[in-house]
Amino acid sequence: MLKNTFQHIAGFGALKEMGLWKSGVQTWEEYDASMIFQHEMFESGNVNGLLIDSFEAYERKDSDFFAKTLAPKEFYRIALSFPEDVMFLDIETTGLSRYYDHITLIGWSFLNEYDVYYEGLSTSKFFSAFKRAKCVVTFNGSLFDLPFIRKEFPELGVPICHIDLRFLAKRFGYSGGQKKIEKEINFRRSKTAENLTGEIAPILWHKYKEGSQKALEKLITYNRFDVEGMKTLLDICVDHSVPRHGIHSAPVSPR
Repeated sequence: MLKNTFQHIAGFGALKEMGLWKSGVQTWEEYDASMIFQHEMFESGNVNGLLIDSFEAYERKDSDFFAKTLAPKEFYRIALSFPEDVMFLDIETTGLSRYYDHITLIGWSFLNEYDVYYEGLSTSKFFSAFKRAKCVVTFNGSLFDLPFIRKEFPELGVPICHIDLRFLAKRFGYSGGQKKIEKEINFRRSKTAENLTGEIAPILWHKYKEGSQKALEKLITYNRFDVEGMKTLLDICVDHSVPRHGIHSAPVSPR
């Protein structure tokens, strides 16, 4: 999907891009083979150099190169281009305040792989996951997950490409909390997790700290279904986005 867009090039917006697609040029390679369009479609004389930079950034999976100039609503293109390096992320905390509360557990997933960090474990796997990530996907992470993470792990490198599903989904008519939206898109949680809510997460953590291993297992289950729900929601949002362009693409995560 990244190779279908020219919007990371300065002065090139959605309307001009659509004009290029309608002319029969939908990829960087097709543009490169159809230089006749250069003077008609671009005002900048440096397009060829920028496309060369784009090819090189794509090959080295430099998502920051594209995220610096693409509008956030176009970040799904990065996720579709590097699906194996999309990190679905959700945190659990002792409460909602970044000043008085702290992170208790962080769950993340790449494709079908889920892993978790919680207080008391080494942060090495969690840090390695962030180094791998080309795109981070959250639900309300702009206001909650990422500010908590940046506060508690200031040395952690967070990729520029962040898709906050709370706001992306709203563009397509899905509003409210994640669990409300999950019902609308027919995402089903297991019987173990379906009655667990965000309010119970701090309680489960305190029970674990008091010695209940089952409470920790429930908390991890709750977190994992939050992460899995994001995958389904992102794929649905992408399905809404791609048909507008007339360009076929596979889902971000396996279903």
